[in-house]
Amino acid sequence: MKRLAVLVMLLFPMLAASQEKDESGMWLSLYGYKSFGKFYTSLYFEYDQMQDFSKFDCWYVRATGGYKVLPWLKLDAAYDYYKEPDRYLHRFYGNVTATVKSGDLSVSWRERYMYAYTPQTSSGSSVLRSYLNVKYAIPKLPLTPYLAMEVFTWKKWEKTRHYAGVLYSFGKYSEIDLYYLYYTFASRSSEHILGIGYNFNF
Repeated sequence: MKRLAVLVMLLFPMLAASQEKDESGMWLSLYGYKSFGKFYTSLYFEYDQMQDFSKFDCWYVRATGGYKVLPWLKLDAAYDYYKEPDRYLHRFYGNVTATVKSGDLSVSWRERYMYAYTPQTSSGSSVLRSYLNVKYAIPKLPLTPYLAMEVFTWKKWEKTRHYAGVLYSFGKYSEIDLYYLYYTFASRSSEHILGIGYNFNF
C-alpha cells in the first residue's frame, strides 16, 4: 500500500486541482493486435465525446507495424487518419518502447515522435510524447490495475495526461480497459475523461 501511495503522489500531483470550469468527456476505443514472431501489427480506433459528454470531439483510426528488437525493447511506426468536426489530419509516429518486468509488476517507458499534417492549411506540427506505465497483475484474479503518465513537449511543455485504470481479462485473448484520465494543458482548462476500451489479440 505504501508503494501505491507513492506512485499516486508521483504520477497524479494535479489530481486535486480540478475546477468547475474543467471539461468532462468520454473516450471509447477498440484495439486489435497480431504478432508474427518478432514482428507485430495492430489496428486502433477511438471515438471521443467532450463538453460533458454532449459533443463529438474527434475520431481516428491508427495502423501500426513494429519489430521486437529484444525481449524488453521494441520499435514501431504508425499512421493516424484523424477527424475533427471541421477538419482532418494525417499523423505519423515513430516509437521506442522499453519494458521491465519483475514478477507481476511491469514498468514500461515509451518515447514517441509525432508529426501531424493538416491538408486544409498545408501546415504541420511536431511533438515528443513521453509515456510511463506501471501496472500490477493481481495473482489469481483477471485484474491488472495501472498508473500512467504521458507528457507532450516540443521546445516547451504542452500538456500532460494522468491515468488511473484497470485491465479486466476474459477469455484467452480479450480484455476490457477502464480508466480515468486527468488531462492538463499549458494554455487552457483541464479535462476529466472516462475511458472504456476493448482490446483483443488475433
